[in-house]
Amino acid sequence: MAATIIWHRAKYQAMLFSHLRRRIQVAGHYFQNKVKSNISTFVVFDNNDKAERSKPGEYPRMETGELHDNINLAFSGDGLGFSVSIGVKHGVILETSRKLRRQFLRRTLNEEKNNLVSMLTHGASGIKVTFS
Repeated sequence: MAATIIWHRAKYQAMLFSHLRRRIQVAGHYFQNKVKSNISTFVVFDNNDKAERSKPGEYPRMETGELHDNINLAFSGDGLGFSVSIGVKHGVILETSRKLRRQFLRRTLNEEKNNLVSMLTHGASGIKVTFS
């Protein structure tokens, strides 16, 4: 008795990439939302209208919302990668200045690295993702 094995490589590969693209989409939106969430604490003003801004080592606080609104998400052409970027100059300064020490992208990435890896390798079960 002979057995015939039929390998549907193209079909399987298409399903695999489709599934992976969806996981990457979910991970990208999750990360963008986490970054936005981390910089959503408002600046507080005291009785003398003096602003209490973030301190070194803290996430930047929100005053105008411009930084929050300019955290951009982009997917690669094949859908197998994503990037989250800063669309305003002062955000880049906050992220890169050693003196100010207000990193928010790198810090969020370090805090969420395990969740992102889990989403890409096991799916996003148990993690709530909202699309905005």
